[in-house]
Amino acid sequence: MGITRSQCRNHKALKVIYLIMAWRILHLVTWGRDCPNLPCDVVFDPEEWQAAWIVAHRTKPPETPPPWVRWCG
Repeated sequence: MGITRSQCRNHKALKVIYLIMAWRILHLVTWGRDCPNLPCDVVFDPEEWQAAWIVAHRTKPPETPPPWVRWCG
């Protein structure tokens, strides 16, 4: 039966999204290796890093952004 044109377009769109996500992750890994003390607010918005902190540590986030490699890496 095969796939329809709309399914093919959706598949291509998902591939593009995954490629962008993979590029961003690779970029973050490279920054983490080159600049391990980089504050996480350089990379993430306050809402993003604070939410990640709460999920990872189950505590209130610190007032000042921590170096992101120490708790994300």
